[in-house]
Amino acid sequence: MRGASLIAFFPLVVLIAIPFLLRPAGERDIFENAPEKIVIITPHTESVRNEFSRAFREYYKRKHGSDIAVEWRNVGGTSDIVRFIADRFEVQRKNGSFSPDANIGIDLFFGGGQFDHNR
Repeated sequence: MRGASLIAFFPLVVLIAIPFLLRPAGERDIFENAPEKIVIITPHTESVRNEFSRAFREYYKRKHGSDIAVEWRNVGGTSDIVRFIADRFEVQRKNGSFSPDANIGIDLFFGGGQFDHNR
């Protein structure tokens, strides 16, 4: 019975591994070896994120002479992101660790409108 369950899970393991194995090697190397990293939260689609990542990495390399990894966080639409950010700051406030320099692990909110950014 144990062999049958292993055989049943093998296709699932292969299916999960395929996107990681097919990712271009240069992309893996940049993310793993980059001395800098930026974390961006956005409601934008994957195609927008990929294009922005490529262009920003090229710009950063020209400007600073080193690589940067772009890590995307996607928690939903704009209102979900605003709620996520507010919740992260609220947790810090409740823990007594809130300050003007508080770090919630997000460097940039890319998307939304003027109203959301002003808040």
